[in-house]
Amino acid sequence: MKLAAKRKPAPLVPHNPFTQAEVEVSTEEEEPVLEPDPLLLGDRLSEKGPRSPLHSKGSESAQPTQTTAGPLQVVGLHGGAGASTIAGLLAGGGCAVVDQGRWDPKVPISGPCVVVATTRGAGLAALKAFAETWHTGRLPAAVVLGVVLVDDAPHQPRAMKRSAPGASGVLPRLWRIPWSEDLRMVAAPTADVPLSWRTRLTINSIHRTYRSL
Repeated sequence: MKLAAKRKPAPLVPHNPFTQAEVEVSTEEEEPVLEPDPLLLGDRLSEKGPRSPLHSKGSESAQPTQTTAGPLQVVGLHGGAGASTIAGLLAGGGCAVVDQGRWDPKVPISGPCVVVATTRGAGLAALKAFAETWHTGRLPAAVVLGVVLVDDAPHQPRAMKRSAPGASGVLPRLWRIPWSEDLRMVAAPTADVPLSWRTRLTINSIHRTYRSL
């Protein structure tokens, strides 16, 4: 009867905590922690802001003259904002929509509306101007649902991210439509245009906000 040969134990390797610490430090440097971006909203579809203008009480413009009746108006705050595209997406979801084109501060807005701007400097500046007009009571008949910010590039530069907090909390809601080559190349959006999950859910969120009036 043969006896099984005993295996020799593997030699012990001395533990070196300093070597391990160096490896862990280099790993952290290769994988930096990403900070939350207030413009990109993270996993949230929208961000809430003031529900009504902040103009002073007791003025003539403070008297309620708003009406929630009528179709949803889509207003572009500057040239190339993408208002027609957003209007087409909203209309494709069965919502009564009117594309009002580019915003003219001299023309009053009556009834429910959403405004559209891009994430570039011109868009953020136009949003600031519109918010100031609304908050000072110069749009008494407008029911502003919020602003839709449309990414104007696949990746946002640092300068835009530094300006992003200025877009948050200035209107009742903030929505974001991410960059899409498919939407950029079509003349008018149709039901067969592929959309990202965020874009579809954002359009549905705008629908629900409008129908809740």
